[in-house]
Amino acid sequence: MLRCMHAEYVTCSAVAAVLDLSEQQCRLLLDTLAAVGGSINAQGLEPMVNLHELSLFLLAQIYGREAHRCETA
Repeated sequence: MLRCMHAEYVTCSAVAAVLDLSEQQCRLLLDTLAAVGGSINAQGLEPMVNLHELSLFLLAQIYGREAHRCETA
């Protein structure tokens, strides 16, 4: 299966635009993702994050919030 390297990574500004985050919030998100083992590609002018890893991280965050909400209800 052929994979395009550029399609797997998104820039911080693209993440900020889609998730309606400030630049500072996006940097915090990427730093947090990198701290838990996410791959951040910082070779260019702007850091890029693996889209699959970002999606899984955000899904885990949503699941954690929803699971916690059910326990306290």
